[in-house]
Amino acid sequence: MRSQFLKLYIGCLSVFVSLVLCAQETTVVEGIRIDEERIEPSRSATVVNFGKDQQIKNQSVADILRSVPGLDVVRQGGVGQTTSIFIRGARSEDTLVLVDGMEVNDAMSPTRGFDFSNMSTDNIERIEIYRGPQSVRFGAGALGGVINIITKSGVGGQSESNYLIESGSYQTNRQMLSHLGQGNLFSYSFGVGRYWTQGFSAASERSGNRERDGAYIISGSAKLSGMVGGSMRVQSSVRYTESQVDIDSGGGSGSDDPNSQTQFQQLIVAVAASQRFFDENLKSTLGFYFSEVDRTGRNEPDVGNTTSASDAFLSENFKIQSENEFVLSDFSRIHFSLQWRDESGIANSTFNEFISVVDRRNQSIFGKAVTYLFEDKSWLFDVGVRSDQTLAARTFSSSRISLGRKFFSDETKIFVSYGTGFKLPSLYQLYSVYGDQNLKQEYANALEGTIEQKLAADSIALLTLFENKYRNLIDYNAATDHYFNLSRASSLGFEFQLRINNLIKDLAFNGTYAYLEAKDETTNLKLLRRPQNSGAASISYRLAESELAGQYIYRADRDDIDPITFQRTKNSPYDLVNISGSYQYNKWVRLHARVDNVFDRKYEEVVGYGTAGVSFYAGMSGQL
Repeated sequence: MRSQFLKLYIGCLSVFVSLVLCAQETTVVEGIRIDEERIEPSRSATVVNFGKDQQIKNQSVADILRSVPGLDVVRQGGVGQTTSIFIRGARSEDTLVLVDGMEVNDAMSPTRGFDFSNMSTDNIERIEIYRGPQSVRFGAGALGGVINIITKSGVGGQSESNYLIESGSYQTNRQMLSHLGQGNLFSYSFGVGRYWTQGFSAASERSGNRERDGAYIISGSAKLSGMVGGSMRVQSSVRYTESQVDIDSGGGSGSDDPNSQTQFQQLIVAVAASQRFFDENLKSTLGFYFSEVDRTGRNEPDVGNTTSASDAFLSENFKIQSENEFVLSDFSRIHFSLQWRDESGIANSTFNEFISVVDRRNQSIFGKAVTYLFEDKSWLFDVGVRSDQTLAARTFSSSRISLGRKFFSDETKIFVSYGTGFKLPSLYQLYSVYGDQNLKQEYANALEGTIEQKLAADSIALLTLFENKYRNLIDYNAATDHYFNLSRASSLGFEFQLRINNLIKDLAFNGTYAYLEAKDETTNLKLLRRPQNSGAASISYRLAESELAGQYIYRADRDDIDPITFQRTKNSPYDLVNISGSYQYNKWVRLHARVDNVFDRKYEEVVGYGTAGVSFYAGMSGQL
């Protein structure tokens, strides 16, 4: 399927390039009444815009998300190991992840989650983080939140090539190369990246594990967009990631496994065309999207582990989506969308003599949504409804409504919102030997209130209170050896963010704090790995061609599972300090260095799994 789709993609891309080149003499007038990059004012969203500093300080998207309020990032070992993200206490699999508009969650993982272990920062322009249920806009799967990743586009009317080279602790090496540009009627970008490390033991060294678990990750992406026929904008992007990672048999004592390894490949393709009508008031977009994940793992018997295991998972997602937005007035607009999604996959696992096979299965869903938005100098309002239907004639509805008020010439904003979301059972939960084809959808609703106070230019204080409820959650029943609908969960708390761009001249500060109470209402126990208190602070200072930055991260104690006894236990609190610096030597060379975990804290994000000690990295970047 992947090779066929690539051929189709390349064919469409060739036609598109030809049309663009033929249209060079056409005069184009861009409409400005609809802002296609706009985030609706009522949504609890954070946008992380990528500068060159982001790629210098962070190898992965997960590392960047550690500083976003309301998000907890948990990695079971070093780079390349399973990485989960909890938004406001929701399970990691309740986060819908998109890249250039395409859902990239693994349809054949047991819970249809997304593992952030392989998502590097290569060629990324920005990340949008939406908290709470977002099914009205994004459809099925947006139960706890959405992370929307957008790759770079060429801007500025000229071409630019950039590079990055870095080496450091644990025999780590990283290289990136990108090029972007813009012509009269089209823009383009591409980037490649390579990351390699010998790493440290995925199972905690404090438990006596010594064997290193390395990781090798490569990625490449490209985007091309331009005008066709004078009024239609076509955009096409492709991203490919491949990794090979050493893993251990688990956490805790005696978990070293010298020959256990996983391989991962993911292809993401998006093609979309936009046209404006009715005096630029209507923008219509039709998009075709595809993603494929191929995961394999193998573990042969060895001295410390007599078991033999292998697995292979292949999943594919395909989506066709129509988006239509009409400007009703200077203050209001209406948005209508149609979406068809199909996911399919196949799985094959062996453990000693036990074989588990999931024949190729698929499920499709068709959705339609309408949203009305209003914003003037004083009021913010939006309301949206959505209806989705599967081929089995199951129908699901979701809704969202928000109301806000501006005060003191837009200096202060207060708004409240309520939204719902749903998530279908995964293919694995339905059709594996542990599955049940009668499973129902999971459901969530959320209420939140936000106060935003503008302090100065680009400086704000934000306080958000929220309560989320999750119903009909799917869990595994050890007694019956099957998945079932029973669990209920809830989370409530608040998030605070303070951003000051000029604390004093050229000194910027960003601080976040989150309080969270997340519990399983079925058992009345706290949800695992969610700290009640967490926070982060960063400060940066620019002086001429130099920049110095520091970051502080804190996580309180949290409940976890002991990997040896399988009993609940407490994971100790921890705090980390990271520092970095850079110097712009000239246009072509920028020197940088950073120290992570400056005070060499001994901690575990997951009980029984390792973390890095004090680590040093240095390199250079610049334009070619």
